Amino acid sequence: MARGLKSSVLTKLNMEVVMNSSCSLRLSDSQKKWRIGIIDGPNIGNISQAQGGRDHHLSSWQALCDMTQQIGQGLGVEVVNFTSNYEGKILEWLHSNAQNFDALIVNPGGLTTYSEGLRHALEETRKPFVEVHFFNTVKHFAKVSPHIRLESRLTASATGLVSGFGEHSYTAALVAMANYLDDFVAHQ
Repeated sequence: MARGLKSSVLTKLNMEVVMNSSCSLRLSDSQKKWRIGIIDGPNIGNISQAQGGRDHHLSSWQALCDMTQQIGQGLGVEVVNFTSNYEGKILEWLHSNAQNFDALIVNPGGLTTYSEGLRHALEETRKPFVEVHFFNTVKHFAKVSPHIRLESRLTASATGLVSGFGEHSYTAALVAMANYLDDFVAHQ
């Protein structure tokens, strides 16, 4: 079976398990419908199989949104997706909307290694956030820039980091964040 076809089948299978399983991926008895915002930075809104086939098996950003919406529904959380290629628009959206969310999931895309503004804005929200990437950023940076140590500006401020699993990084981030909110935020 071709890698892309196999992953597509696995993605559909994973969503079926999340949507129809009697075994909830939320480990507590919480019925709280958390609201989680997903922010995708520069270049993520332009994804396609042709551009990112080595890191994911999505045909478009809308396919990613559809997937995260379905997984959110299966978890009993509301997911709101946002993307922009412009840091200023992301910051404005974050400042205007952060109070409407319980948590955030952020793929900084092209802002990964230099966006002090995004890191600062995320910290200002005082909301837990997970940084996600389709690929393993440490491995990627070691390969593309072995003479200069590159790292994400967000990782040190994030509640968690999920990378290297293609589109499944988003699945893991949603499952982890829903459980984190149930365990730590609901009991405060």
